[in-house]
Amino acid sequence: MNVLAVFLCAGVLIVYLLVGLTLASMTRRFRESLCFGRYFFGEGETMAVSPSNKKRETETTKEMLQVLEKAGFYVWRNNSGVMVIGSRFVRFGKAGSSDIIGWTPYGQFIAIENKTNGEPIKESQQEFIDALNSRGGFGIIAMSVEDVIDFVESGIWRK
Repeated sequence: MNVLAVFLCAGVLIVYLLVGLTLASMTRRFRESLCFGRYFFGEGETMAVSPSNKKRETETTKEMLQVLEKAGFYVWRNNSGVMVIGSRFVRFGKAGSSDIIGWTPYGQFIAIENKTNGEPIKESQQEFIDALNSRGGFGIIAMSVEDVIDFVESGIWRK
């Protein structure tokens, strides 16, 4: 029985090493293409996003934040969605809330939904923007960084 256990452990170790070496030899891009991220939106809506699209939106969100901060806005990246932790679904943020939130230099609430990746806006996101605009804030759907620059330069947010 002892010898069988040793051979079994050795076999498991060999398989583990072979799998590890195979994964290590793959290029990073190939590994990422095999493991698409899964992001959850709204009430049970899901969408698979490739790492390249996620990177593009992340970069443009950073650029939008820089444009707004340079103009004196107090803004930050707002994360929302659902995450699986163990066997539980944990929701964070308000469903439909925008990618960037904060306030103008004059204290009005601002929210910007970044759609530079070409995704259509979801109903919950549109409802969030509409609710903000109807209450005196500024809700924007940005298809490019230039849309944010145009908003800042327009000055409609000034008192």
